[in-house]
Amino acid sequence: MKRHGRTHAQQGFTLVEMVIAMMIFSVIATSGIVIMRLSINSNDQLTRSTDMAGEFQIARSLIKSDLAQIARRRVRDEFGNTLPGPMYGGELTAFGNAVERDGERLLFAIVSSGNINPGNRYPRSRLQYIEYLVIEDRIVRRAWNYPDRQRETPSTERVLFTGLENVDIRFLVGPLWEDRFISRASVPLPAAVELRFIHPVFGEMRQLFHAGQLEGGGQT
Repeated sequence: MKRHGRTHAQQGFTLVEMVIAMMIFSVIATSGIVIMRLSINSNDQLTRSTDMAGEFQIARSLIKSDLAQIARRRVRDEFGNTLPGPMYGGELTAFGNAVERDGERLLFAIVSSGNINPGNRYPRSRLQYIEYLVIEDRIVRRAWNYPDRQRETPSTERVLFTGLENVDIRFLVGPLWEDRFISRASVPLPAAVELRFIHPVFGEMRQLFHAGQLEGGGQT
C-alpha cells in the first residue's frame, strides 16, 4: 500500500531578503541616532544661547553702570603723565594717534565714582580708573582701584564679550556721531556711546549706552 504524504515547502529567508532586511534596519537605526543627536544638539545650542544671552545682559549692565558714574577728575598714568580727561576714547587720542599697545586697542577710558567701599574698609576712595579694550576678539574691562596708578598698582580684568569681529565705537556729540571723544571742563559728556560688532551667535549688534552727567570731583 502506497502512502501519499504531504510535501511541505521549506519556510525561511533567502540571503537577499536578509540583506535587504538588515539594510532597512540599519537605515531605521541610523535615522533614530541622527534624530537623537539633533535633539541633543538643539538642546545644547539652546542652553548655550541662553547662557550667552545672560552673560550679554550682565556685560551690558556693567558698561551702563560705569558710564552712569563718571567723575570730574583727571588722573595720571603709571608714568606720571596727565591723561586727557575723565572720559576719552575712540579712534584718536589727544596726540592724534590710534590708541594701540601690545595688541590692545582702547575703546574708551573713564574715571568712575562707583567703586563701593563699605564703611571705608579699604584705604581708598570710591574713584577708580577703568579702560575698555579690544584684545584679539574680546572686549575686556580693566580697572584700577586707585585713579592715579603706579606701575605696581594692581588691576583687575573681566572679559565681557568673546569671539567678536569688526568691533567699533562712536560717540554722540551734539547732533553728530564722532569716532573720537575727549572730555574737558567746557565739553559735556556725549549723549550716547555706540558699540558695534559682529557676535558669533547673535550676528551684527549695535549697542547704545547713555553717558551720565559728570559728577562733582575733588576726590582722590
